[in-house]
Amino acid sequence: MNLGLKNGEIFKMEIESNVWMDTKEAADYLKMSPQTLENMRFKESCGPKFYKPLQRKILYLKKDLDAWVKSGDLKNE
Repeated sequence: MNLGLKNGEIFKMEIESNVWMDTKEAADYLKMSPQTLENMRFKESCGPKFYKPLQRKILYLKKDLDAWVKSGDLKNE
């Protein structure tokens, strides 16, 4: 299927969707405070998917943040 995109554009879109962000960057991207995003991590099934590659490091993938926003599950219960 041709979406009218050149290979370079498809590759760029893939790279941009796989951008890693820390909590502050993710919160800025989602237009919320880092504290709100941190609080969401402690509530089961609340907030976007996150990764914890190291004991004290939390990371988010941009594509996961976008999927979470698209899902409409933006409540902070």
